[in-house]
Amino acid sequence: NQRILGGDPPVTRSEVLELDPKCVVLFDWVTNLVAPLLGGKQAPETLEVPELPEQRESASLAVGEQEKKVAQLRRKLRETIRSQQAAAEFAAQNKPNVEKDTQCDPVRNGHSNGQGCQGAE
Repeated sequence: NQRILGGDPPVTRSEVLELDPKCVVLFDWVTNLVAPLLGGKQAPETLEVPELPEQRESASLAVGEQEKKVAQLRRKLRETIRSQQAAAEFAAQNKPNVEKDTQCDPVRNGHSNGQGCQGAE
C-alpha cells in the first residue's frame, strides 16, 4: 500500500465528497479498480451524492449541443469525401491520353521557336 501511494496518507471518499462532489464517482471507480490489487475490498464507504437537477439539465443541454455539432461535422466530412471521390473519378475518366516523346521536348531541349525538335536539327 505504501509503495503505490508513495508514503502519503490516502485520501478518503468523504474528503473528496467535501471538496468536489462531482469527483466522487471517479474516486469510487479508481478505488474499485485498485482495491483488489491491494488486497482490500471494494469501496467500504458509501455516501450518497446529492443529485442537482439544475446541473443535470445544464449538462444535458450542453451534451445535446455537442451532439448537434458532431452531427454537422460528420455531414460535412461525408460531403467532402463524396466530393473528393467524385473529383477522382472525373479525373480518371477525363485523363488526357497523350504519349510524350521525351527525346523531343521543346521545353527541355531549349527550343522556343514553336517548331519543337524538327526545326532545331
